[in-house]
Amino acid sequence: MATSVVHTVASRELQTPTVLHNHVETKERDFDESVPKSVPKKETDRYIKKRMTIAGSSYCDQTVLEKLTVGTYFDLIAENDNPYDKDAVMLVYQGEKIGYVAKSERLAYVTCLRLKRGIYGVITDIKTDVFPPQYEYETWFEGR
Repeated sequence: MATSVVHTVASRELQTPTVLHNHVETKERDFDESVPKSVPKKETDRYIKKRMTIAGSSYCDQTVLEKLTVGTYFDLIAENDNPYDKDAVMLVYQGEKIGYVAKSERLAYVTCLRLKRGIYGVITDIKTDVFPPQYEYETWFEGR
C-alpha cells in the first residue's frame, strides 16, 4: 500500500515520495492561486490571482535575466508594434525585455493595458534545474 506525507516548504505543499510497485514518484500538490506568494508595491494594489511562467526568456539578454531574484518587480507592456503578434504583452525589467506573457494568457492583459490599466509582475520562483531556467511570476493591478 502506498503512503505519503505532506510537508509545507516555502509556501508550497510537497508530498514525500510515494512508492508504487517499486517506482518512486514525487508529486507537487496544487497550491491555492487565490493566495499570493508575492507582496504588492502598495497596499492599494490588487492581486490578479494568476501564476505563470515567463515565455520567450531564452531569446532575451541572459545577463539581464541573471539579475532577477524572487521578489523582483517588472512591468507588463502591450507591444502593439510586434510584427508577429499584435496582442503581445512584453515583460520589462529596468528597461530591458525579459520575455512575454504566454499567448494563451495574454488577451485579458493586453486589453487592460490598452485601457491604460497599470499591471506589474513579481518573480515568485526561479527553476534552475531545467534549461533554460524558468521564471515563475504573479501579476498585480496598480491601485488607483
